[in-house]
Amino acid sequence: MMSFIGKKFRSLAIACLAVLASLALLFGLAACKPAETQKEVSLVNWKDETIEVEWNAEVAVSNSAAYDTDGNAYAVIAQVTQADGAPVQVLDNVFRAEYAGGYVIEYSLADPSVSAPTRKVTVNIKGSDTPRPYFTETMFTAYENEAFDVPDYEIVLNGTPQSEDLKLFRVEGENRTEVTFDAAGQLTLPQGQYVFTLQVTAEGGKTGDAELSFRVRDIGEK
Repeated sequence: MMSFIGKKFRSLAIACLAVLASLALLFGLAACKPAETQKEVSLVNWKDETIEVEWNAEVAVSNSAAYDTDGNAYAVIAQVTQADGAPVQVLDNVFRAEYAGGYVIEYSLADPSVSAPTRKVTVNIKGSDTPRPYFTETMFTAYENEAFDVPDYEIVLNGTPQSEDLKLFRVEGENRTEVTFDAAGQLTLPQGQYVFTLQVTAEGGKTGDAELSFRVRDIGEK
């Protein structure tokens, strides 16, 4: 009985070795199979270019097909990034140029079996070396003897501002009287008309200005 069982185990072991050998042969053949080569094509009107747009303008991303020298059409995909590499969301083939540093639109062929160089369109922003400051709140209201924060602002500039000069004035007719305040703290003001002014100077010396007028109301007007 022991001899019979031993024979069964030896037969099973031989069968397993045969299966493993077959699998190794199959994997070896697969590894030796030459990789499929891509079809290389030469595309017409497929050159890198640089364009310039106004800040905050809508920029169209082309979805037109690319054509080779024989007139064959190829579907194209596009990827848009800021110049610093941050991805940009494109809706209905359009994005808004809000980043002063510029953008890169990179076009490539959608078919992975076809090889062609990518095409890059560099998008520069006109006057990006001139600061464009603006207050993020266009409608600002405060109440007498009620503390409020200094309004936030943004600066559109390709680079780092050299200086930011934020001031506050009380307005009475044509006259403006400067009001001292702590830009990092809160303000409490009497009733009246006021205006924040902001002047930003770029490293190259160019300046940009913004204003935010507001009224401090009686607390009973709430």
